[in-house]
Amino acid sequence: MAICPFAEWVPAPDWKHGYPSGDMLRPQGAVLHSAEGDNQASKDVLLGPIMSSWQFYICRDGTVLQHMDSLRVAWHTKTRFGRINKTFWGIEAEGIAGEPLTDAQVESSIRLIRWLWAEHGLWEFSRQTLREHNEFTPTACPSGRIPWDVLVPRLNEEQEVDLGWLWEVMEWLHDMVDQQKWADILWLLPELGLVHN
Repeated sequence: MAICPFAEWVPAPDWKHGYPSGDMLRPQGAVLHSAEGDNQASKDVLLGPIMSSWQFYICRDGTVLQHMDSLRVAWHTKTRFGRINKTFWGIEAEGIAGEPLTDAQVESSIRLIRWLWAEHGLWEFSRQTLREHNEFTPTACPSGRIPWDVLVPRLNEEQEVDLGWLWEVMEWLHDMVDQQKWADILWLLPELGLVHN
């Protein structure tokens, strides 16, 4: 089960995800939405009879809510055969049309998207992997609320890291393999996040 470590767990009803053809997401990116209301109104939709759901919700104060395992298919973008729902996460942002995301929502969006990409092996932060609801369905959502000129550059800026340390680690690993020091290698891999304990 892939649960975001900094999100509050607020589960959607069991019946509010998946299709007869399957319920496992094949991640390619995220669709950003405007909730067109506050948290309570969104919760009423999520818990009510309407066939609508999303994996994540970002409150005005930046709190991230997670409603289902990140590999479950949510019903956030209605398209033929659920193609987008089966390949993109749905991220709702509290607020209404004409109301830009708060600074806290932008920061939480960046943090959540980076976690999703790292957790599920995605690499590219672009408008091909980060989409708007209105790009797939006739709707105004997200109503011009997403600051793409800030969000995508920030995601890519934070991705740039000095990989000089990697060369040193590779040399060290080569030496350890030559010396057959397997215990040292097995200790290091979880520290680097390459395997889990």
